[in-house]
Amino acid sequence: MASKRPFFLCGAAFLVLVETGWSQRSSGWRSYQMADGCPEPACVSVSISPSGNVFARHLHSPVISKLDGYTVHAIPAPPQDYGPVCESPGGQLWTVASTGLMEWKNNTWMPTPMAQITAAPPGRLTASLAPRLLQIYPVRQGRVILLFEDRLTEFNSEDPDHPETRLLRAAGDTRLGTFTGMCATRDRGLWISGSNGLAAIAGPIRSIDPSTEWREYLIPRVQAARNLRYPQESKSGK
Repeated sequence: MASKRPFFLCGAAFLVLVETGWSQRSSGWRSYQMADGCPEPACVSVSISPSGNVFARHLHSPVISKLDGYTVHAIPAPPQDYGPVCESPGGQLWTVASTGLMEWKNNTWMPTPMAQITAAPPGRLTASLAPRLLQIYPVRQGRVILLFEDRLTEFNSEDPDHPETRLLRAAGDTRLGTFTGMCATRDRGLWISGSNGLAAIAGPIRSIDPSTEWREYLIPRVQAARNLRYPQESKSGK
């Protein structure tokens, strides 16, 4: 999850440099200041959606700033401690709070309790869950991929009365060691990083299941590098 340490994004430092899509290149940098609608310069997390929207969680203001490349839109923040805001390809917003997953629906944050998350003491989300719940990735309406330190799971709320979670792969069933991070690939698959290397999961992400092939790339023993984190795919797809 994101660190509590604040950093400054509005003003001269709040720059949109992301591409609006995999095939469209950014034309330059643009700064967003409080005069443009940013509620404050200090932020504690920033996330970028597949469509290129940027979501900033602020230090003191009870709003989330959504930047679409033209305008800053204010979204009310959940009424409790929460993590970075993530957007699905279809525009569905999710975050993690001390009560579990939360979905932005009908202009309000709707809680979706999950036992793995609610085990953390209220108000101590980031500190309590950092070693276990690392990232979430919404893949389609009602479905979210969750990366824990020891497993990759999928949460399914397509039937809101009977939400369910299924295991996609346990870290112990791979040679990666402890899971440390994930990112989407340009062909809509996933990279998973671990203490011993990387795994490429064939896409599309929305169709990943327990039988999906994982291609593992382990760090040679002669190299001192370990505990890879925050994988990012290059423009060449590597």
